[in-house]
Amino acid sequence: MMELSLFFFSKVFTFCSVWLIEITNIFLLKKKDLRINKMI
Repeated sequence: MMELSLFFFSKVFTFCSVWLIEITNIFLLKKKDLRINKMI
C-alpha cells in the first residue's frame, strides 16, 4: 500500500513540475515577445 501511494505521489510530482516548467517557459517567451515589440 505504501509503495503504491509513493508511486502515485512521484507521478503527480513529475506531472506538476513539468506543468510548472511549461507555464514558466510560456510566460518567459511572452515577456520576451513584449520586450522585442517595445524595442521595434
